[in-house]
Amino acid sequence: MSPNGDSQLSDRRFTDFAARLIQCSENAGFNSTRLAQAVGVGRATMARYWSGERIAPTELVFQISDILRISPRWLVLGEADPEQSEVDNAEAHDREKRLIDAFQHLTIDQQEHLITSAHLMGSRKTLHSPRASYRAPEQRSIDED
Repeated sequence: MSPNGDSQLSDRRFTDFAARLIQCSENAGFNSTRLAQAVGVGRATMARYWSGERIAPTELVFQISDILRISPRWLVLGEADPEQSEVDNAEAHDREKRLIDAFQHLTIDQQEHLITSAHLMGSRKTLHSPRASYRAPEQRSIDED
């Protein structure tokens, strides 16, 4: 045990959480300051999470996970969600690869239009075009579970 009563296991959990947080944040294009702003915490607070001094509280873990589009279970524990199998991950990887391949063949204007459309699909806004209208599906809140 350390002088403050924490075990080395807790210290390891904190540093592992920090490593996963940093990796996913950087992969998503966030630094600690930008992520702190996105979730509404101070830079010093986020710095504690990034340094492995602390693990974010549950509500914040879910916010961070939503922003970074990762599993909260994986962020905290390093474990995959039981609901997600390797097949799901392989299918997701295949979809992402097909999307990137298609994206690369678009003109700049088409790419910008697709990016705007994707952002709208991820929000609760309605997207209208001359050919179709799309309304993003309701997102289930944690309170509904």
